[in-house]
Amino acid sequence: LLSIADYLETGTAREIVARDIKPHNVIISPDNNVCLTDLELCTRGGTHTTAGRGTYAYMPPEQLYGSTPTAAWDRYAIAKTMEHLLNGKEPEHGKPVEINNGINAPLYLKRLLARMTATNPSQRYGSAQEISAELQKMKSNGKTQEGVSDWSLAVTKPAALAHPGTSLAIAA
Repeated sequence: LLSIADYLETGTAREIVARDIKPHNVIISPDNNVCLTDLELCTRGGTHTTAGRGTYAYMPPEQLYGSTPTAAWDRYAIAKTMEHLLNGKEPEHGKPVEINNGINAPLYLKRLLARMTATNPSQRYGSAQEISAELQKMKSNGKTQEGVSDWSLAVTKPAALAHPGTSLAIAA
C-alpha cells in the first residue's frame, strides 16, 4: 500500500492527492501490483478543496474541515486502510490506528500505523519515503523489541478485495 503513496508523491503523479484511499478502491493485480481505482476525487496538492469530500472513516480530521489537500491525507488514509484490513472492519474516524482483532501484530507495525494517524498532522511522517525508511530500519535491526523476527504480516482481504486464495501482505 505504501507504493501508492510513494507513486502519488513522486514521479509523474507528484503532487496528486487521491482523497479517497480505502479498501474498496485498492485492487491487487494477478502479478501482485497494488492499484488505486476510483480517482474522481483526485486533486493537486496545495489547491483549495471542498470540505468533507472522501470517505469519512478513512479521511484525516483536517480533510473533513476543508484544509488545503496534501499527500499527508493519503498517507493517513493508507494507514486507516491497513487498520481495516487487519481488523476486518471499517475504522473509527479521527482516532489513531488500533489493531484489536486478536492478531498478534508486531509492536513496530502498531507504532508505525499510530504515528501515520496521529491526530496532530505535524506528528505524522513527512513522506512515504520516510515511512519506508522507518520500515527498512526496523527490518535491518533484525528483531523488534518484542522479539518478532518475521517482518511480514499477511491478512485476509476484505470482500471488496477478495480473490480466492489470496492475501494482502504488509512487509518491509
